[in-house]
Amino acid sequence: NNLLESARELYATVSMPLRVRLSYRDDSDAYLGLPELWKTAQEQLKNAVVANKLDYFEETGEAAFYGPKIDFMATDAIGREHQVATVQLDFVQPERFKLGYIADDGSTRQPVMIHCALLGSIERFLAVYIEHTAGRFPVWVAPEQVRVITVNQEPATVDFADKVYNSAKALGLRLMVDNSNESVGKKIRASEIAKVPYTIVVGDKEIASGEVVPRIRKDMAVMEVPLTIGIEQFLKTVANEAKSRVLKTSL
Repeated sequence: NNLLESARELYATVSMPLRVRLSYRDDSDAYLGLPELWKTAQEQLKNAVVANKLDYFEETGEAAFYGPKIDFMATDAIGREHQVATVQLDFVQPERFKLGYIADDGSTRQPVMIHCALLGSIERFLAVYIEHTAGRFPVWVAPEQVRVITVNQEPATVDFADKVYNSAKALGLRLMVDNSNESVGKKIRASEIAKVPYTIVVGDKEIASGEVVPRIRKDMAVMEVPLTIGIEQFLKTVANEAKSRVLKTSL
């Protein structure tokens, strides 16, 4: 039960809904152990999944050679399923290695081994996570959380953008300043393609007022009405969102 709850909590943190595949043996000779043991083990796994109120389905032929599995399945952005966490019963290896323990009554008993991989390799997890989000990372995960776009390359504008950059870095934010000699529209489009959570445009108006109108990535937005907010308040809000691991904007 603790392992199942740990898997559920882990993937809830990164907002990856899961369903469980109960992976059973088929009738082939590819599996070790007595059929009676397999039947009991498969029933025990199913009982644990039902007791934890997990969404599940059963599939034969997906078990390991040494025992049945609880495989957690995540869906990517186009509906394909990928196995992520897994909990597996193994009653074969303890017998092959002659493992035993002393029970309370003094008798020697054979343990059941549990294989557990909640994350697997970090590379595989990240691959599935990227496919799940289609690169639209929440602000706390995004490699670039804010992009600052200048409306021109005037020294005053570039200096102001640099000040915003330094203020954001002081708050622990990850950002980039785009002061290239491109149109504002093209810069905004580039930020959208990069799936940056927040984009702000700075020019004479923003320098004078100290306020910006953040462009929020669509999947994070709550309201459609643009919000005008002080630059320092905006940066602090984004920093708090990153710290709190929110999925939707609070702006």
